[in-house]
Amino acid sequence: MPAFKLPKFDRHTYVAINNDVVPDAELALANSNPIMMARDCVDGIKMVHKFGASTVIPTTLSPVTTSLTYPTPTVPTALEIVSDSTDDNGTTSPLGSGALSVDVHGLTDWNGTQVIETVTLNGTTPVALTNSFLRVYRMKIAGSGSYANSVTPSHSSVITLQEVGGAITWGVITNAGGFGLGQSEIACFSVPAGQTAFMTHADVLVGTSKTVDVIFYYRGNTDVVTAPFAPMQSKIVMRNLQIGAQVNPVTPYGAFRGPCDIGWMASSSVGTSSVEIDFEVILIND
Repeated sequence: MPAFKLPKFDRHTYVAINNDVVPDAELALANSNPIMMARDCVDGIKMVHKFGASTVIPTTLSPVTTSLTYPTPTVPTALEIVSDSTDDNGTTSPLGSGALSVDVHGLTDWNGTQVIETVTLNGTTPVALTNSFLRVYRMKIAGSGSYANSVTPSHSSVITLQEVGGAITWGVITNAGGFGLGQSEIACFSVPAGQTAFMTHADVLVGTSKTVDVIFYYRGNTDVVTAPFAPMQSKIVMRNLQIGAQVNPVTPYGAFRGPCDIGWMASSSVGTSSVEIDFEVILIND
């Protein structure tokens, strides 16, 4: 059978697929199937899985990311990436035994689609990115000098994405007990113009014997950079949360029409707390 994508559901339309006529009801059902979306089988619809965490959420509301930051500048910003280990070296021979390169996922403007830039690491020497970014919502190890297994990680280092000169951290790929996690933990996402997001599910986990406030925020019209600005609005508020919670709405949260930012923030009642959040977003082309 030739490869194809199901068309996006459009009311009052009958669609011919492989010489069969598919009515609206069947097409709508297929469009809502999460497996079909995860396989990228529906034209114009994509499932995005996001997760983020911090073990040091403070008493002030902070983004649930390893770096406790999710920068949202009004103009594209020049960035660089650096490791705390010389083993993360894909630039000079001999190559290192750690991470050799990193994929940076984000937006360089509000009218485009996602940009993925692959950056070759040079150990503890910062490497400038080719693109300037407005948002970065994911980082992944793209290549490693080690064949990873349960005792040998792809990297054992901390890899940091920052503004040129290191003034502000944009994201971190960290490790657990010296075993590299391989990608960032950023419980935030940004939607470009021409797309609409719906949040379908979220799992929230809080550290033992801790109490936190957890809030899901939305900020629209992110391309408007002069006052009056669009406000940040809470869409989910969970106060005095202990252990964790699941968010399983009958109707997904949204519509969050791009350009916009969505994401999770948290604060600890006393000291610092550990918070982990896993959530799913459906992206639909307008």
